[in-house]
Amino acid sequence: MDPYIFQKATFFQVNSPLLAYAHNVESQNGEDGILERIFEIIPAKRNFCVEFGAWDGRKLSNTFNLIESHGW
Repeated sequence: MDPYIFQKATFFQVNSPLLAYAHNVESQNGEDGILERIFEIIPAKRNFCVEFGAWDGRKLSNTFNLIESHGW
């Protein structure tokens, strides 16, 4: 796990089992891995996503990995 994610989680006193799955493909703080795990547990009925704030649609995106690697 990225040490920055752990430091940030510790700072905000977050204690979630989802942090074990945190990893980045294009996201900034492990969201890619956390989203993958959430959708393993709770399958999406429709693979639709909206991105707000990604640098160029890819860099720092929380949805690029869903689109590129998971067919969203």
